[in-house]
Amino acid sequence: MMEQQRPQKALKYSKELEKSAKDHSTDCQENDSIKPIGSDGSFPNERIGRYCSYGATWGESILVGATTAKHIAELLVVSDGIPS
Repeated sequence: MMEQQRPQKALKYSKELEKSAKDHSTDCQENDSIKPIGSDGSFPNERIGRYCSYGATWGESILVGATTAKHIAELLVVSDGIPS
């Protein structure tokens, strides 16, 4: 018997998550480092929590070298292990 798949939800833009990502990006640039832990010791969930609440799940991807939204989306899909 085939396992049923849950319907996929559409992605939704979030200004709050953008602020969290921008903070971390700036921190990485200023400290010449690409790490999930900020120079202040913050973890991704802590940075997200500065701007908004979130459910039980969250994620962070750090991409370097992508120049277009399409390229970023392609890299995220591939990095999630979805070959198609």
